[in-house]
Amino acid sequence: VLIDPPYAWGTRPAIELAASLMERRLLAPGSIILFERTAATPALVLEGFESLKEKRYGQTCIDVLRYTVRNV
Repeated sequence: VLIDPPYAWGTRPAIELAASLMERRLLAPGSIILFERTAATPALVLEGFESLKEKRYGQTCIDVLRYTVRNV
């Protein structure tokens, strides 16, 4: 899942989208989320996800997270 909101929105869109995807059980265990943000925005931290990598390209950062919760 690629999440690329306008930088001024911060992490809120990613948090809301991830919560919605989990609530609807649309993520399989191991699903990957890529979140693009400005380097001034804190890294994305989501419950149920492990951070795999943070890549920086100038003023842009991409957080790579893996969904670790099993759908019951």
